[in-house]
Amino acid sequence: MSGKISYPITVTKENTTVDTLTITKGGILSVTGWSAVVANGGIPNLKLEVNDGQLDPVEVYGTHRQDVVDAVDAMFNPFCGFTFDYLLKGTLQNATLSLMLDEETIWEAPFTQKITYPDYDHFFFDTNLKKKSDIYGYGPPHNTINAEVLSLIDFHIKADDRVLDFGCGTGKYVIHLKKRGINVRGLDLDTEEIAEAIQEYARDRITLYDGELPLPFPDDYFDVVISTEVLEHIDDASSILKEIHRITKRTFLMTVPDGTGVPRCHSDNVIPWHFLEETHVNFFTQKALTSLLSPYWETMQIYKFGFTQLPNSFFANNIACICETPK
Repeated sequence: MSGKISYPITVTKENTTVDTLTITKGGILSVTGWSAVVANGGIPNLKLEVNDGQLDPVEVYGTHRQDVVDAVDAMFNPFCGFTFDYLLKGTLQNATLSLMLDEETIWEAPFTQKITYPDYDHFFFDTNLKKKSDIYGYGPPHNTINAEVLSLIDFHIKADDRVLDFGCGTGKYVIHLKKRGINVRGLDLDTEEIAEAIQEYARDRITLYDGELPLPFPDDYFDVVISTEVLEHIDDASSILKEIHRITKRTFLMTVPDGTGVPRCHSDNVIPWHFLEETHVNFFTQKALTSLLSPYWETMQIYKFGFTQLPNSFFANNIACICETPK
């Protein structure tokens, strides 16, 4: 399922009209319409059933409907619209969705889609006031391998290269390169979260250290150093880059979130999801990244990947840079 699915309903019963039922990829089902009941401070008697079981809404609220005022009655309360929001979960195999208004079924349709339950879903249910720390959080390293990053890595690493994954996390790329027969090592901070998250197949290739400089390797020790989504977490990124340059013989391949996603999607009134991570201390743009790298590498090639399409904008979530040390 991509984006959202909308079902036009347009059913009127007495003083209430149900317009649309919409299901988003994130599992939020919304029923919208307008009613004189809402205009007078009430709530329509609307119910949703999934496979004959009633689903309770997580939120019910009024909305502004100037279109109704213009079409029906100029003296009508413009906040006569309503929305019932529900949360769906998992894969609805051979499900039947039924919508009832005043105990009468007004719409019914089959639905079979995989639903991605939204992060922070507890916000719909928790009555506690939220603080910044409840939103801008962090968790253990993830195991997801980005196919575009993987293609860059595979293209630039030769069979006989000695490779370091700096900030290797769970060891996902270490495992991939190990399976390729590459002489690969991983390096990350010696923390409980990282130690517990490392995948077993990668443990013999990963070193955990205290984060102090210099890095525990001699000059030009690695043919290739990779570092994916790491520098945004490091305050003194310049010092780390100086050390990476010292231990890299040929190629440094790195990726970071693209900070220009903020102005690019401003017209859609959103912010890239990745920026909600609490430990992000650096926000890179292409110019800022090349400026930071330029004292150590003269040859750089910039790529962008992870593109997102919004109604008013199209932007990359990430920047990749290939830095080559001249022979």
